[in-house]
Amino acid sequence: MAQVMLDLNRPEQAAEYARRSLEADPRRVMSHFALGVVAQRAGRYEEALAAFRRTEEANRLQKDSVVLGLHARMADCLARLGRDADAEREFQAEIRAVPWSREGRVGLAMLYRSQGRDAEARTAVEGLVDAAPRPDPETYWTVIKTLSVLGDAAAAREWAARARARFPRDARFRP
Repeated sequence: MAQVMLDLNRPEQAAEYARRSLEADPRRVMSHFALGVVAQRAGRYEEALAAFRRTEEANRLQKDSVVLGLHARMADCLARLGRDADAEREFQAEIRAVPWSREGRVGLAMLYRSQGRDAEARTAVEGLVDAAPRPDPETYWTVIKTLSVLGDAAAAREWAARARARFPRDARFRP
């Protein structure tokens, strides 16, 4: 229910459901995660980080379990707190765990761009296509949009041409 409330943008109710869930069983990974998301969305980054760390601890008890976006969310909080080196490590951890993570790759690219590391930013986001098990139009669109936001218009045009060749019927890739 906490996740449903998050999806409905009802953070107070999401937090309440997550807390009740944790009262019943403090090992519930996604309840810790939901509390982290609520705090992150509210700009309470230290609180969010603490909840995400509890998520990570609870998840260690689950064999072969990965919480999608966990490290990317931790990285976002760290970056907003000015802890860029820690943020970079968390984005990289997200990409190691889920190589096709859009949050991980786009977040890392944005972090690199903010540091003037433009070539690394481009490589991070372009890696999304190679890492995706089946790159679809949305994958290409993410690369194109991110490159545009990063101010790399030439690379965005190049990727739009690649996408147009691969997905000629998709109107987003037409010139």
